[in-house]
Amino acid sequence: ASYAKGPARPTGGAGAIAFLLGRDPVFEFGPYHGTYMDDAYDFYKPNPFSEYPTVDGPQTITSYITALDRAFQKYSEKSGTGFDSIDFFCFHCPFYKMVFKAFSQLCGKH
Repeated sequence: ASYAKGPARPTGGAGAIAFLLGRDPVFEFGPYHGTYMDDAYDFYKPNPFSEYPTVDGPQTITSYITALDRAFQKYSEKSGTGFDSIDFFCFHCPFYKMVFKAFSQLCGKH
């Protein structure tokens, strides 16, 4: 990703995940999941006059926190379990404080 100078530039990059597959897994995905979608214009509004996306950082944080909360609500409804039944969480992490804020709020609600 390529960003204009400013606060969004440090978030540019790429992501990756690796799985070790085999017998007796360390963890496994359960049968339940929670999803949430919203049409938020917080990132990349095409502009023919600039090579860079338009980024609305505060809206991105709000969208991320809302998505985490709503997805967790759906997961809890489907699974019949709550916060204490989860061994660990794994997050998409554009920048540290976004995940910290979202998870802190989630912990405060449960």
